[in-house]
Amino acid sequence: MMRENPADLLPELCLLGGVVVGILTGSFLPRARQWIVAVLCAAVLTAGLVSAAFAARRADTVTFGAFVLDPATHVTRIVVLASALLVLALAVGPMRGHRRESEFYVLVLLAALGTITLGAASDLLVLVAAYLLASIPGYALAGFGKDAHGTEAALKYFLMGAFLGILMLVGVTLLYGLGRGTAYEVLRTELGSAPEGPVMVGVVLLLAGLLFKAG
Repeated sequence: MMRENPADLLPELCLLGGVVVGILTGSFLPRARQWIVAVLCAAVLTAGLVSAAFAARRADTVTFGAFVLDPATHVTRIVVLASALLVLALAVGPMRGHRRESEFYVLVLLAALGTITLGAASDLLVLVAAYLLASIPGYALAGFGKDAHGTEAALKYFLMGAFLGILMLVGVTLLYGLGRGTAYEVLRTELGSAPEGPVMVGVVLLLAGLLFKAG
């Protein structure tokens, strides 16, 4: 079943709204009161968890033609949102008073949003966008401390992510050319009659980026 109902994406919209409000709120708060952004982000993640739990009770569907709501998506939502909430709880103490405290919390929300979209995408173009959204905040978080080890880790993470992201894009382009589309349903139908060798190459290149991100 396919439909276009924004309410189906309520956990993701909660994260997106939290990112926008967190950035704006953190821009006007003094350093000593940046903890308010942490409370806001924690409330957003909790709201996302609640809405994800309710959504898990509904029938499987595809919304906006590119976002599938099935058991895998529900599990991804709950695990990622709960993990992000745990990260905020562990970080609120060490980050207290940091001059970029609010940016840290917002980056965690962005990375969570990208990761959830990775698990729920039903179109290769959405998958690539989700890969970038999950990756770029991770690069910033890896080097957030601006020390020698963090800077080295962020640089290595960025270079490896960019390289494997390019391989992933090559795989997506190859599968698009062979399958005459980017939607998973179209690819499932069309790739069955495509040459096996190029299809396998495209799948391996696509998985290279995804497995790196999983790792």
